[in-house]
Parts: sequence; structure tokens; C-alpha cells
Amino acid sequence: MVEGKYQEVDGQSTYTPWGEEDLTKFRNLVESAIGFDTARGDKVEIIDLPFTAIPVEAAPPAPFLSKAEILKLAEYAMLLIGAILIALFVLRPIVRSILSAAPTPAGAGTLAMTVARPGAPAVGTAPGASLTGPNPIDAAPESMINLDKVAGKVRESSVRKVGEIMNEDRDESLTVIRQWLAQGNQVEER
Repeated sequence: MVEGKYQEVDGQSTYTPWGEEDLTKFRNLVESAIGFDTARGDKVEIIDLPFTAIPVEAAPPAPFLSKAEILKLAEYAMLLIGAILIALFVLRPIVRSILSAAPTPAGAGTLAMTVARPGAPAVGTAPGASLTGPNPIDAAPESMINLDKVAGKVRESSVRKVGEIMNEDRDESLTVIRQWLAQGNQVEER
């Protein structure tokens, strides 16, 4: 069985069978190849028919991303996630500790024990001048002071009030502090 030729005519594929000369050549070729013998009853028949056309499927559309591109994007995503995790769990605490240990502006870390009372002359003003307006202790926003020797934090207004009390009666304040120091020495000796 042999298939003829296909020729393109006007954009269409048409089947053209082999000629008799060609079929005779094919028969002679087959007979010589198989050792044809009519005494044995060998018979060779050459038929020219078109084979069934195999439908050609359209190629599937190319994917949006190739496998290599998907792997590359996954790699970048993992690097991004790693960088975010490092920023959250490593850099953020470091920055917080640096900012909390940053030096305070000049004068902010010192605590003045002289606090003006309402109606009393302010420090650095001329004699007879007084503070006008609301009480500076009440007007100041409540903030915390971190003292190195004290465990925890103390309210700034509380420290100011203690400073006022000490300024009002210096002798009594000095006596109380001496008693505390004496009690501290007695505890250490035991």
C-alpha cells in the first residue's frame, strides 16, 4: 500500500495518485526485496490509496509565566519575606533600643529642685516679678522621668512637688534626708 502525493492548489491540499510507471517500479522493488517466486505462489499487489489524515491539533496557548519565571518570582518573594522578617524581628528592636538610649537634649536630663510657686518670683527674673497665668505644674503635660538609681519611673510632677516642699523648708528637709541616710547606714551594718 502506498500513498500518492499532495499538491497545494489554490491554498487547498489535493491528492494526486502515483502513475503506472511509478507503481511498477515499486512492485519490482518489493519483489526483489522479498525474493519473489511465482512457483511458491508469491503475490505482490501495490495499491495507491490516500491515508487517513491525522488532524493537527492547535498548539496549546503559551502559559502566562514559564516554569523558570515562576521559580524566579518565588525566589524573590522568599527574599522579600526574609527581609521583612529581619526588619520586624531584628532591626526594629535594635532601633528601639538605640532611640530609648539616645541622649536627651541639654537640660532635659537634669532635674531642677527650685520650682517657682504661683505668685513667687521666677528664677532669673527681677525681684518683685511673679509668674502670671496658670500654675506651671498643672500646665505641663504629665511625663515620666527615668532615674538611674531608682527602679522604675517617677512622675515629673511628683518630683516637682517634692522640690517645692524642700524649697519651702530647707532645714526640715535636710533633717529628714540625714535621718534616711542614718537609717540606711544602720541597715548596712547589720
